Amino acid sequence: MLDEGDQFGRKFCRQMVEDSWRAFLSYAAAGSRELGVATIARLDERSREISRSLEPALGQRFLATIEEERGKIFDEYTTNPAALKQRLGVAVPVPSAALAAHGQSRQDLGELVVRTAIRATIWESIVAIFRSSR
Repeated sequence: MLDEGDQFGRKFCRQMVEDSWRAFLSYAAAGSRELGVATIARLDERSREISRSLEPALGQRFLATIEEERGKIFDEYTTNPAALKQRLGVAVPVPSAALAAHGQSRQDLGELVVRTAIRATIWESIVAIFRSSR
């Protein structure tokens, strides 16, 4: 799982983050905000569990690598959401006529859910950093 020759499990961390985003974007596209937010919480929980199972220094590097990978995928999403969805293999449903008639597509709603959950995760991370530095 974690190999120091792989920059403390960089490939493993990237896969964890991508799997989480894949599930998150799929739920968001389906309009299920609760499941999308739960997906982010599961990544946080799993990361902490793995970190606790490692020696402290390696655990901290593991968490830092997870955060770096989260930042990269967030930047990728910010730059081109459609390209990220395509790369991750997330199907984007065609907006229904009813939603389009009201000026919002299902994709717009999904992207709103993604942005909202990402902001919440970023703030949770910032708060955790400040708490840990006390």
